[in-house]
Amino acid sequence: MEQEIAGFQATLARLMALFDSVPETMVDLKPSASDWSVRQIACHLVDSASNNHQRFTHLQRSQRLVFPPYEPDLYPEEAALVTKWMQLKLAIPMHFPPESGEGEKFVRAVKEQSPTTRALVMKYGEKIKYP
Repeated sequence: MEQEIAGFQATLARLMALFDSVPETMVDLKPSASDWSVRQIACHLVDSASNNHQRFTHLQRSQRLVFPPYEPDLYPEEAALVTKWMQLKLAIPMHFPPESGEGEKFVRAVKEQSPTTRALVMKYGEKIKYP
């Protein structure tokens, strides 16, 4: 099992190096208005993986084959964990409704789980300079 984990970590490191080598404009480029960007696809895959992980964990502890419903949005704590797994440098929670307070919960959770990641909630029209 340790060999598989090491292989998985090496694959993630190569993927992160590949993502880091691609200009931001290319990562966010959408071939058409109805297509997803590379960033949107990567985020979708992470979201799907976290939901499937929860399902697999549930199935291992259950006597019956019952799938929990798919939740399309991550909770703030789960989203913060994903920032740690992906070793993100910057995380901006754009999928939480502004009035919900979930964005602020996400920022607090990132500070706890992934202290090297900068997380912030932005207001509509606000701009930041990165890096």
